[in-house]
Amino acid sequence: MMLSHSIEHGVLVITLHTDPGIGQRAALSQEITDRVHAYSPLPVVIVLDMPEVGALPSAPPSGRSACAITSVS
Repeated sequence: MMLSHSIEHGVLVITLHTDPGIGQRAALSQEITDRVHAYSPLPVVIVLDMPEVGALPSAPPSGRSACAITSVS
């Protein structure tokens, strides 16, 4: 199972369990989109539940935020 979802405190939590690799990214994107639309208008959090593959930079690149929250209509 590549991803799972649950509802926690009124928030749709989508957990990605494995790296999809380059060949499965489009399918994964569609699966996430389908779940977000199915549970609309709940807010969504995506959890990356996999081993760390590299260190994150200590600060985002200039002019960019480290996190973005968007709504889907």
